[in-house]
Amino acid sequence: MENYYFTFWIAKYGKKEFTELINKVAGNATIPKELKGKVDKDEYLFHYFWIVYCIISLKHFGLNLKQISFMLELCLSTGTSKLFPPAEVLEVQKDIIPDIVKYIEKDLSNKVGEWFFMENPNLIDYLYDKKVEDMLFTLKDKEFDELQKKITTADKEINKFIEQRVHPKSRKLLRTLFVNYSNAVFISTARENQLYYRYGVEDGTKFLIASLYGK
Repeated sequence: MENYYFTFWIAKYGKKEFTELINKVAGNATIPKELKGKVDKDEYLFHYFWIVYCIISLKHFGLNLKQISFMLELCLSTGTSKLFPPAEVLEVQKDIIPDIVKYIEKDLSNKVGEWFFMENPNLIDYLYDKKVEDMLFTLKDKEFDELQKKITTADKEINKFIEQRVHPKSRKLLRTLFVNYSNAVFISTARENQLYYRYGVEDGTKFLIASLYGK
């Protein structure tokens, strides 16, 4: 399950702070015997940190242990509250609670939904770049595939024309000019896609907030 909250968290507070916080939590972590040998240690520690952060947040919001267990089952996965009983987690991680609460309070000081988006568009750019870097965008579309084929065909026709109709002394310069043009278009398109992603996220967030609060 993807959790982009911590992607935004790192963008806002820094990777160093995140590493320090997760190391403090990990120092008190033990892998349940049911999971030993079945999960990657680093992946487990991140998910454990996520669970700890959730439990401390819910406790800070005033939920009792039974309610916290219900939310873990609802929002994370079935069986989470049995593997990581909230009461035990809160006791084991009692020294880290003030540190996590500090960040919770910082996030709550912003307007609902706007901490990530409208007031911090660079965070959306960060998320977009991270998804591109991790190749999480799957552009499976028949029309898009056809357009890509047309671009390939046009490129071949241009190169063929240069090879057959342009004077040898001018070919290298013309190809360089085309490469520069293509690079400029690519960079411009990449920024355009980034902006479309930002506006899409902002519109979706505003729509969700309007739906939830009837505004």
